Amino acid sequence: MMEALPSIHVLSDCQNERERANWLLTAPPDLLSSCEMTIRRVLKGTAFLDGLSYLDIETAAHRRDRRPDGRYFQSMQLKAARGVMYRIALGLPPVW
Repeated sequence: MMEALPSIHVLSDCQNERERANWLLTAPPDLLSSCEMTIRRVLKGTAFLDGLSYLDIETAAHRRDRRPDGRYFQSMQLKAARGVMYRIALGLPPVW
């Protein structure tokens, strides 16, 4: 699957957690869902546990029922997880 998805190669080529966090924050939600297992394998291989937690929360949010107008519910858990990824992407320590 990684051969067909150049953007997954970008994640694989990330040199540190800061780059991986930035990739996770900018990846399209449908890519996170459709390639979840491949992304998970890359994150596990680099021991990026905060990234795995973020992936769990982000993909779970996209599997929930939507509001009547079609928008996604945004839980505090999702907002907090994104905040952690933003901190890591800025080179700051994660605060869960």
